[in-house]
Amino acid sequence: CWDDYVRILNLNSYTITDSIKVGSYPEDILVHHTIAYIANSGFGADNRLTAINTVNHAVSHLRVGYGPSKIALHHEEERLYIACTGNEYSTPKVHGGVYIVDESTFTLVDSLVRIPNHASFDTLFVSKIALHDSSAYIINGYSGPIQVLNLSSKTVTDTIPGNYYNVEVNYQDESDKNIYATTPSTNGKFKVFDRTLAMIHEFTTGDFPNSIVFRHP
Repeated sequence: CWDDYVRILNLNSYTITDSIKVGSYPEDILVHHTIAYIANSGFGADNRLTAINTVNHAVSHLRVGYGPSKIALHHEEERLYIACTGNEYSTPKVHGGVYIVDESTFTLVDSLVRIPNHASFDTLFVSKIALHDSSAYIINGYSGPIQVLNLSSKTVTDTIPGNYYNVEVNYQDESDKNIYATTPSTNGKFKVFDRTLAMIHEFTTGDFPNSIVFRHP
């Protein structure tokens, strides 16, 4: 919640059982093993990733980039990739980037705040990120094209042009090789791309479609 707390909801009684103080304007949550990770966006003013132990509710913080807004888990590496928006509207601008956290030690192991030799996207203000194998799909800015980032070389290898608000991949289904995205507009679009980045489906949804969730049996 944007009052800087995470609420725990009992799904049997539909009652709030606890409120846990985290950081400023928490924007995303990801739960893995017994830890809930919280991205505290702060509208670009906070720079903390919060970890909540779901057993005893102990809280710890880790400094990442400014404006953490989306958390993606690389399951093979057991590393968290944090999309940080920074603040491109402040004076001077505060850059964001992609920050990489080792899950087992809860330490920052790497960061990417600039893309070498890629002038049009030299400084990163990453709002969304999705991972598959050795690639990251990122949206630079609050809405923009989808950049395909090689995680090994840390270079942009391709682009899906346009303005997008979210991008996801279905990492739980290895047979699903598609990329899913939404557009930030009235009568927004839900689009599906294959791994060659060719669009294979497009649907009109409601206004400003945001989250994409995959349902598995």
